[in-house]
Amino acid sequence: MHHPAREGSRIRFGSYELDVSSGELRKGPTRLKVPYQSIQILAALLERPGELVTREQLRERLWARDTFVDSEHGLNAAMRRLRDVLSDSADAPTFIETLPRRGYRFIGAVEGGAPSATTAVEPPVPSPPGVAEPAAVAADRVTEASAARAPSAGSWSTRWQLAAMALALCAMLAAGLWLRRGERGEPNPASPLQSVPVTSFPGLEVDPAVSPDGNHVAFAADRNRGENLDIYVMLIGGGAPIQLTTDAASERAPAWSPDGRRLAFLRSIGSNRSAIIVMPALGGGAERRLTENANIPVFDPALAFNWLSWTPDGRAVVFVDRAPETGTLAIFLCSVETGERRALTPAARDYDDVSPAVSPDGRHLAFVRRTPGAIIGRLVLQELAGRGVSAEPRLMTSDGAVSNVRWGHDGRHLFYDSGGRYESRMWRVALTGGPPQPILANARGARPSISRDGKRLLYQLTTTDINIWRVPAARNGRAHDEVPIQVAASTSIDSSPQFSPDGSRIAFVSLRSGHPEIWLARSDGAEAVQVTTFGGPLLGSPRWSPQGDAIAFDSTKPGTFNVYVMRLADGRVHAVTNDRWANVRPSWSGDGRWIYFGSTRSGVNQVWKVASAGGDAVQVTKNGGFEAFESPDGRHVYYALANGVAGIWQVPVTGGEERQLLPIGTLSTFAVSARGIFVLQRSAKSPTIDFFDVATQQLAPVAYLPAGTRLAPSSPGVAVSRDGASVLYVTYDQWNSDIHMLEGTW
Repeated sequence: MHHPAREGSRIRFGSYELDVSSGELRKGPTRLKVPYQSIQILAALLERPGELVTREQLRERLWARDTFVDSEHGLNAAMRRLRDVLSDSADAPTFIETLPRRGYRFIGAVEGGAPSATTAVEPPVPSPPGVAEPAAVAADRVTEASAARAPSAGSWSTRWQLAAMALALCAMLAAGLWLRRGERGEPNPASPLQSVPVTSFPGLEVDPAVSPDGNHVAFAADRNRGENLDIYVMLIGGGAPIQLTTDAASERAPAWSPDGRRLAFLRSIGSNRSAIIVMPALGGGAERRLTENANIPVFDPALAFNWLSWTPDGRAVVFVDRAPETGTLAIFLCSVETGERRALTPAARDYDDVSPAVSPDGRHLAFVRRTPGAIIGRLVLQELAGRGVSAEPRLMTSDGAVSNVRWGHDGRHLFYDSGGRYESRMWRVALTGGPPQPILANARGARPSISRDGKRLLYQLTTTDINIWRVPAARNGRAHDEVPIQVAASTSIDSSPQFSPDGSRIAFVSLRSGHPEIWLARSDGAEAVQVTTFGGPLLGSPRWSPQGDAIAFDSTKPGTFNVYVMRLADGRVHAVTNDRWANVRPSWSGDGRWIYFGSTRSGVNQVWKVASAGGDAVQVTKNGGFEAFESPDGRHVYYALANGVAGIWQVPVTGGEERQLLPIGTLSTFAVSARGIFVLQRSAKSPTIDFFDVATQQLAPVAYLPAGTRLAPSSPGVAVSRDGASVLYVTYDQWNSDIHMLEGTW
């Protein structure tokens, strides 16, 4: 029997077939995993083969007009994913041609009926992080998908009738929900949102804090100098920013007093210590050092944590410090009048408490509880009684990727960001329960800050383009300034590179598919291929086995960081560690039998090792350690400490004396080759790559990087080939952060 509808909805090109009605793309008999938005782009191009489809037309197809999204980023990411699936190239396309600044055109040969706009598959409705999809919703999707695959006589008219009925029902339900929310004074996530830029200066503006009256914003900024962050205050909607701090130290995390007259913020004071400073909000008065806290790496601008919160009476500041009993992070309260300190959350060896936020009525403390050493965790609510806590803390969401939390104006909702360093999204959850709701659909944002009347929500929007570069290392003892070559180039985030043992390939982490995944490429970056499909959890630190047949890496797939090994022959992945501690930065022993990693399982960061097949972990260091590599002769382990402490250390592989080998170098800035240790020396003006010859104990520069190079501050940022001839390093080629505002009821 002839089925025009079915044939008209299946389009063949090359070895691929798209079923537009079901949203399935196949290559031969294999169904390919393709995001919904990429499928929609492909369908739009196949509707008009050989014709220009503009970027604006694609944006209108992907997102409703009343939905605010970061459409440029979203469209680019969806197109990159589509090209990856089709093994297509923007430079030498087989299927999709780019018309710069205009749009795209499908140039491949097409077989079968062209799809119409009415056959487009409906988008999936995502569940918020940590919330399972209701069984009824899942069942409905199965029913709808089955109906879509079973056309009959008059099926299209029947579908239109059903669609019209469904739309009418949704409209009635939405209207009722709108009214009910309005009666309760709850924010309405369906309201059209207009995001308004508040700052647009060159460089970084981070840590926004809106004043209680909603008229000013305080923030930290580097004004594109890349040297340090200062505190500014600016009138929202006009006026030049007022620079409150001008010293050489970096300041972060401004927080307004409840009366709007003072600001508290953090200032770096060296030796991994910071001070809490209080000063008049608009300047013109003396600073006061309230207290100090120790060993908290808050001055990496890629990280955003609201580390300070005032009590509603303005008499105390709540902050984070290391508990002396355990060395982990806990939340403290400091009296503004007397400077007296007391702990609010108990010291514990198996977790850190960070990002405190006191409720408007002073009765609750919200914060993030995370594995020690991690940058994300879970949102927790704690009752307060006077100047202490009462009752057991309550877990507000199972989402394990929370960074920051703030209160809504009436104390009935919590606002938080989730997703990690580069792809953070903002969410809202009610204290009474229920699933979290997204604030901006498919758009990035971090560090929400809400005015006292709830009419303004300010947030931080960061744009990054992080790339991997390659430079030769001098062998004649004289440093060079050869022009570096970019490898594995993309408009997304590429980081954490490592050479294969034979130097022919590199492994690295990329977000070009929309999530952090491990990719492999030739040493020049060509022929990049994605090899993991974790699809959301944080993932990093890929390290080749000595034989080049496996890669170890770390990921938050189970909720906390653990170490995994992937066999390249078949792509199989197995967990080497599987516990609640933070197990990170794996590396292999020279014989491939062991994997070294940093872990907090003893209460503080130490270097451990475990058999590459899994088993019980063995402690290597006793006095601290985080990232480690075995020496080429297999006799020692070279390692760096956590929290940015300077120096490279060594310890025998069997244990023993731990001594400093180099006074320079930190976590993420050193790599080991057969020739010795390479160290990336950070400098805002002219970074260098230095080489330390272990045999002669001599240190000398081997490469000068271009002036103005902005190195990645946290993730593994340097790698060296085994022969020491080539060095890879990671830079922020684009790194801007602005403050935006949403107006409504928050």
